[in-house]
Amino acid sequence: MAFVSASSRGLTRLTHRRAVCSGAPPSALRHAGHRRARGPYLTAMSAASPPPPAAVAPIDGDALLSRVLPPPDGRAGAPPVAAPLPACVVAVRGADRLAFLHNQSTADVKGRSAGEVVAAALTTHTARLTDVVTLVVTPTEVLAVGSPGAGDALMARFDKYLFPGDEVDLADVTSAYSLTAVVGGGADAHLAALPTLDALPGDGAWVAVGGSDDAVGPGADGEPWLAGAALLGGSGLGVPGYRVLARRPSGGGAAAAAAAAAEGIPALSSAEVAALRVWAGVPTAGAEISDAHNPLEARLWGTVSFDKGCYLGQETIARLRTYDGVRTLLYGVDVGAAAPGGDARVAVAPGDAVRTVDADAGAKAAGAVTSVVPLAGGGAWALAYMRKKGGAAAPGVEVLLGDGGARGVVREIVNATDAPLVP
Repeated sequence: MAFVSASSRGLTRLTHRRAVCSGAPPSALRHAGHRRARGPYLTAMSAASPPPPAAVAPIDGDALLSRVLPPPDGRAGAPPVAAPLPACVVAVRGADRLAFLHNQSTADVKGRSAGEVVAAALTTHTARLTDVVTLVVTPTEVLAVGSPGAGDALMARFDKYLFPGDEVDLADVTSAYSLTAVVGGGADAHLAALPTLDALPGDGAWVAVGGSDDAVGPGADGEPWLAGAALLGGSGLGVPGYRVLARRPSGGGAAAAAAAAAEGIPALSSAEVAALRVWAGVPTAGAEISDAHNPLEARLWGTVSFDKGCYLGQETIARLRTYDGVRTLLYGVDVGAAAPGGDARVAVAPGDAVRTVDADAGAKAAGAVTSVVPLAGGGAWALAYMRKKGGAAAPGVEVLLGDGGARGVVREIVNATDAPLVP
């Protein structure tokens, strides 16, 4: 790659900072000789985002939680299970990769080193969510793991704010990787017993299976399913566990889950993975992640650094925090089963209104449903954005959902990473 002179780069970086803070792209500064990502990456992030998740079959919620949560008495619990996690993966390379991602996301990325994992939100200049990514820092690149189907949009987002002076290369490498969570009470013991693993990673870290500190490497036919993979601390599903980012020539997450099953780890179905996500309150693109909400409303305070300098959306997020401007919050709702003798299916769908139950003032608008998972035998788990004021967004509050008379109780989500909020 040909780079501009040191003096020109200094001017470019000053302009870069101003443009990122204001939300203006650097397109006027580009020139034909600058090498950047090529291809059909010019669509807007919002237009290319995945559609809302499809409806899933009823799930036995109690049985699912018993498989993925450690028992309260501290016993080893059920055997580990694999959860395929569809995702896109974009490789960010070059000497300026950390500084570039630092300016593009809400997280503190600059100064990170190989072996670290960073959760970050991507926002518009008005702090609206476009995606939440996991940044896997390797010695030679940063792998940005984002929402399924969002690879083109992620490339477009990064390419839009890439300056001629940035020593950054981008590549959509989604087809080369699969992502699988390993959860359950027995996950620690199972993984710790692997002879190719030196130690289990904690949250915010990854280790190479095989003891190498090289970048995530390719596996080989005949090797165990973890060979050549990165083991990330944290399941990404709001429950204790790990994620396996494996480089495979083909097959994706389904192939990785099948290989895990061959190693003695049964796989959850896609419906069970979706149900676990909703129960834990993990936002997903097309539902909780949208241009209608910001990271603080989505309970993603853990992805935001309030100490870093300018990034896209920083001014808005700072004002929201300083002036207690967060008006709605994401909560879970346990929807009750239908009355005895009636239809056991609960008629609640994404987009349905949520209203408080007030004996004196009647039902009041409180928010809207974003995701629903029906439960076997009736009832459902749901996620909804609800307003803070008026007492709606508080665990234990009874609410009405939709127009079919469904009732539910607001529940805290285990995935929430809030700073203290004043109701």
